[in-house]
Amino acid sequence: MDERAYLDILHTAERLKNTLRHCVTSAGRPESAAEHSWRAALMALLLRREFPDLDPDRVIRMCLIHDLGECFTGDIPSFHKTAGDQEREDRLLRSWVSSLPPEAGGELSPLLDEMDALETGEARLYRALDKLEAVIQHNESPLETWSALEYTLNLTYGEETVGFSPWLTGLREQLRRDTAEKIGQAVPPIRYVALPDREGWFALDRRLPEAEFEEKVRTRRGLVYLEDGRIAGILRWNLFWDEIPFCTLLYIREDCRGKGYGRALMARWEADMAARGHGMVLTSTQADETAQLFYRKLGYGDCGGFAPHIPGYAQPTELILAKGLEAEA
Repeated sequence: MDERAYLDILHTAERLKNTLRHCVTSAGRPESAAEHSWRAALMALLLRREFPDLDPDRVIRMCLIHDLGECFTGDIPSFHKTAGDQEREDRLLRSWVSSLPPEAGGELSPLLDEMDALETGEARLYRALDKLEAVIQHNESPLETWSALEYTLNLTYGEETVGFSPWLTGLREQLRRDTAEKIGQAVPPIRYVALPDREGWFALDRRLPEAEFEEKVRTRRGLVYLEDGRIAGILRWNLFWDEIPFCTLLYIREDCRGKGYGRALMARWEADMAARGHGMVLTSTQADETAQLFYRKLGYGDCGGFAPHIPGYAQPTELILAKGLEAEA
C-alpha cells in the first residue's frame, strides 16, 4: 500500500472522532463513535482468558471497525435507527471498502461478511460487546442526560446477544443491577431466558423439546421470573401464522403462586410484543381449566377453539384467546 492511500484511509476513519453518539461520558460531554469502538476493543482484549476457544485478535479487529459506516452517515441511536438507515450505512461502507487498495479491502471485507452473518463465536462476541459497552457508558453518564426511554431500555438492551455465554450473561445481570441502583429501582425480576437457565427452566417446563431450548434463547422467545435468584415462573411463545405472538406456556412454581408473578410475566410479554410492533397477541387453555378466567381478567377474549379427536392427541376443547395491544409511543 502506498503512503497516499494509507493516509486517505486514516483521514476517512478520523471522521469517527467527530461523529458524536447519543450517550455522554461520565464528565457529561458527548462521546464519539471512535471512543465507543476503542473501549469495545479494550473489552475484547480483557476477555482473552474467558473465551480461550476464540481468536481474540479477530474480535478486537471487529470491534475497531464495526462503526466505520458512520463515517458516511453519522450516528443514529438504536431506538431511532430503521432498516433503511442500516441498509444505507452498510451500502456506503461496502462501497468505500471496495474502493480501497486490495491489501486493505482484503482485510476488511471478510471481517464485515463475518460480522454480518453472526455465525461464528468471534462475531457473536463482538456483537455482544458492542451492545454492552453502550450499557456501561450509560451507567457512567450523569442521570440527568438520560431520556425517559433509557430508564427501561438500559435494563434490557443487549440481552439478546449474551445468551451464548454464561460469563456474558452474568455481566449483563450485573449491569442490570448497576442500572437499577443508579435509577433507584429494585432489580427487575423478569428477564429473557439464557443458556445457564436450562436446569431451572426444565424443572418447570415438561413439554419443550430439549433441542428447542437454545432456539428460545436465540430468538428471545422465553421469559423467566426470578425470586431470590431462582426461577419462579416461565413464559414462552411462538408466532402464529408467522406473525402473531402466541403464548404457548405460562407456568409458575407451585410455592410461588398467588404472588402476581403470572400477571407480571404476561404484562412484560405484552409490552415487549407491542414494542416489537405487534398489534395482537394470542394464548390458549383447555375449556375445563380455570386459566381461562385468569386470561379474561387480563383482557383476553375468546376467538375460537378446536377439539382434536385424533388418537394420541384427543383432549377437551382448546380455547383460543386474543388481546389487542397498543403500540408504544
